[in-house]
Amino acid sequence: MGKITIKVNTKGYGNKKLSKTISVLTNDPTQESLVLQIEGHVDRFVDIKPTRVRMTGQVGQEIFKEVSIVPVEKYPFRILDASPQKEGNIRVAVTEDKDKKAYRLTIFNLRQEKTRYYDAVIIKTDSSIRPELTISVYCNIAEKREKRDGQG
Repeated sequence: MGKITIKVNTKGYGNKKLSKTISVLTNDPTQESLVLQIEGHVDRFVDIKPTRVRMTGQVGQEIFKEVSIVPVEKYPFRILDASPQKEGNIRVAVTEDKDKKAYRLTIFNLRQEKTRYYDAVIIKTDSSIRPELTISVYCNIAEKREKRDGQG
């Protein structure tokens, strides 16, 4: 007799059925391995739209995106802090809509040159279930296009 602990990453399974299979090796000569299957429904914790941020624009433009973050009623939480994973790429601002029990996260590009970069926003919550949320950010800044004669 023994104990088996299994951890399953449920990220991306919110409001879906999860099914995972594992093989367990034993020291029993009549049954050297067992196959265990875990199935269940994973509750959704939060609605985030969009789940990944893609920002594009030209040098000199203000480039930003807004993200809606709505805690699911069964798992309420408050956002305590939101910050970029790296320094110098983005700035973030969070506003709360208490009537809708929702948050708006605005992500602003800080870079002023032609570049591409990946970053992330790390959101700290007061939830013991998900104390941290991560939103991936991709940004592509192109050269500023010059107007040519005869073109608008």
